[in-house]
Amino acid sequence: MKSDDVVQRLFAEFLVQGGVSLYRYSLNGETYFGFADMEGKEVVMREDKLNEDLTNYEEKLEARRGQVQQVGSVMSKDPTVAGRLWKMDLTSNALLKMVKRYNERYCTSEGDCVVFKSDTKKSRSVIPHIYIGAAASYAWFRSSAQTFKTQPVTISPEAKYSGIVPTVMVGADMTYPRQSQHLMTQVELSFTPYSIKADEQLVADKESSMKCTELALRLGVGYVFSQESSVSPFLVGGLSVRHQMSMEENNRVSILQKGKDSDIPFASDKDYRSVTHLGVYAGVGVNIGHLRLAAIYDLPFSGGSGLQMKSALTVGIAYRF
Repeated sequence: MKSDDVVQRLFAEFLVQGGVSLYRYSLNGETYFGFADMEGKEVVMREDKLNEDLTNYEEKLEARRGQVQQVGSVMSKDPTVAGRLWKMDLTSNALLKMVKRYNERYCTSEGDCVVFKSDTKKSRSVIPHIYIGAAASYAWFRSSAQTFKTQPVTISPEAKYSGIVPTVMVGADMTYPRQSQHLMTQVELSFTPYSIKADEQLVADKESSMKCTELALRLGVGYVFSQESSVSPFLVGGLSVRHQMSMEENNRVSILQKGKDSDIPFASDKDYRSVTHLGVYAGVGVNIGHLRLAAIYDLPFSGGSGLQMKSALTVGIAYRF
């Protein structure tokens, strides 16, 4: 390289080789990137992050103006290159992705695009994306009709409960870049305290309700539409295991005792049962940077008598590490 009539020998590192090649080198503590096409046209630009130092933001934009036009002339088949360069950080990873995609789309006649820079993340066979978050669940419960052996015999009707409850969860989405750009598996553990009023009044002048606490485990398989994009929608579905503890129903039934003129309501019908249900679930979501938004529909395989969960719809937000 010749600077101020002094010839300097620099060692450049190839990042991408193809119809348009990309390399980088260091000079006086700064990192520079070079773009070169098959006809020998070459453009050099300095590493730069627009939001790194806002005090000279306008100067950076002015300096970038000429560089954008020059790079656009090297990658002229894609009219969006210039616009993207205005908005992106000029770093190794960002420029490597841009040049690689350009070659794969517009320079196929020059042979396969070769990437020299190792990507340690993509070289791993499994990449876990751990997340922690909170959600709101709308759940439906049903309690079957019950018969009490009193004098006279009392039969309580079926009870239904539905309402919104809070949920907290921790989980991990695993991707497999060596096998597929779209495959994902999921494991998630959630905790939900249920306290829901009955849909209809069951006892005169009393509010009927149910309570329980739940630990749920989800194991699923998903499809990710674009792992490399900052906005990445996905579909997921699988099996769930729900363990519900300390189940109780309050003011579930009143019993008419012989010789009395009015009902004497039970304060509660507590049996503190614990039940475990298998089930299935399906959902849709989107990853936006470190945010994970998802909506999940659960369908437990419940059966038998007593209080049973019928289904639940959960909408949540989580932070991905």
